[in-house]
Amino acid sequence: MLAAFDRALRGVNWHLKGSTALLGWLGPTARMPGDVDLAVPADIGHELLRGADLPPGPDGAHVRLLRTEPVVFSSPGRAAVHRALVGVRHERADDRVLLNVLLVPEARSARDTRTAPLAFPTDAGSVTVPAATLSRCLAQKLLRYARRREAGKINTRWADLADFLIAAASPRAPKLALDELRRDVAVEFAAMDRDWPATLPPPPREWLDFWDTATFRAGWPFGRLPEAVTRLAGFWEPVLEVPMEPYGPEGAAPPGPACAPASGPACGPARVWSPGAWGWGVG
Repeated sequence: MLAAFDRALRGVNWHLKGSTALLGWLGPTARMPGDVDLAVPADIGHELLRGADLPPGPDGAHVRLLRTEPVVFSSPGRAAVHRALVGVRHERADDRVLLNVLLVPEARSARDTRTAPLAFPTDAGSVTVPAATLSRCLAQKLLRYARRREAGKINTRWADLADFLIAAASPRAPKLALDELRRDVAVEFAAMDRDWPATLPPPPREWLDFWDTATFRAGWPFGRLPEAVTRLAGFWEPVLEVPMEPYGPEGAAPPGPACAPASGPACGPARVWSPGAWGWGVG
């Protein structure tokens, strides 16, 4: 299916994002996503969503948009997202895939440089598509994880905790630089008019049973929920302890060194994440 979208969007500044991008960066240790997230320039996205048949995949699969609808959010000011059900017909079987399409304003999309080519294996070899960098994927997940709920609402996305820890533990993941991740957090939170996340909110008690069941089924080595939260703090707290000014509009690369904080010491040796040591050290 990714090959069909890559052919349909050839020459367009689009990218893969979310848990499917994480799967590409982390490999088989990643949690298998239930949907696919794309970011597409709004004008091209509307045209894409009005279509039906997409270019065939490299294996000759017939890819078709079955139906679409706009996503309605409870919070005002959210970006325009459409969900689509995609049918993929192979010689051996028919599959259906849920697709979430973020419609990005054209000017913002044209300036977006925080992507990298990412290869996915297929029956016919592999397909390479533009994807949000691993650092950007984690910063976008932090937007949802760090949001404070009100009026009795709770955060139901315990799977984001798993995604963070799987990424931090992955020996295959691209090297994460603390300053780059801090910059991506600043860009993502500023784009949504959110304050810098000085601390992570504690997980709701309702996660306990979900976490234990998922950990048992998947064999994750992160312990029970309190231990997993402690490990997560070891990853995120050094990133969040020094706020960083946003570097221009969403998607824009920062001018000059990415380690210039809003306050604090000048740039020193680059710090990178070590899964083995479970900490940020000098790279």
